[in-house]
Amino acid sequence: MHNHQFVRIKDLFLPTMKKLISLLIVLSSITGISQELITSIEVRPAFGFGKTILREKVLKATRFEDLIPYYPHSWIEDYIGTTITVNHNNSSRSSEGINNNLTGNQKSLLTNARIGDELTLSIKYQSKNSVTGDSDKHEIKLEFTVVTDQDAKPAAGIDKLRDYFKVNTFKEFADGTGDAFAGASVIFIIDVNGNISDANLKKSSGNLAADLRLLKSVRNMPLWMPAQDKSGKKYSREFVLEVVKSGC
Repeated sequence: MHNHQFVRIKDLFLPTMKKLISLLIVLSSITGISQELITSIEVRPAFGFGKTILREKVLKATRFEDLIPYYPHSWIEDYIGTTITVNHNNSSRSSEGINNNLTGNQKSLLTNARIGDELTLSIKYQSKNSVTGDSDKHEIKLEFTVVTDQDAKPAAGIDKLRDYFKVNTFKEFADGTGDAFAGASVIFIIDVNGNISDANLKKSSGNLAADLRLLKSVRNMPLWMPAQDKSGKKYSREFVLEVVKSGC
């Protein structure tokens, strides 16, 4: 019975960051390219985890319920232990506690969490089985990526970015090599000034010319607005641009 409840808390969770960038640019009719080469580009933050949590919320937290929506007080008969783990650049630090209240070390760990860090929350507890009356052991485990409240975005807007890739990427392959774009992806950084840096091929299309054209287009993208928090502090952010064939 409680296993169903554990699934529900994940399903009910909604990402806290409403302005998270998710740009889907569908190029469905490009002159000179056949309908078999309908292609889409998706630009997304390079998060390790699927859910996000605002750094501001992380900094203010004093209890686990400050971090977890719909905190299941009614499920928990007794705490076994809690753990907070922060992963930064593949280096992890953890701190343990005994209940809903964060320890000093857990608060310190959260205070030092940076934008893009991966945060894991684990709560082990006992809950009475409604059928047998026995106390069963359970664990709530949630994973997040720490984000800022205003992520990076193209300064000229989505439409201009759409036009840019239309002209500078796919139109160059109207001779039929454009289908080699399917499956390619590039990882890049938007720095604190909105400039594109460290653009590298993450997944090859299998066509060297297509890969080089895609890399060049990403490296020469129009200026972006950098990520920043409410105080105006700016952050570098890593993104992934993926190119896929969306259908015939």
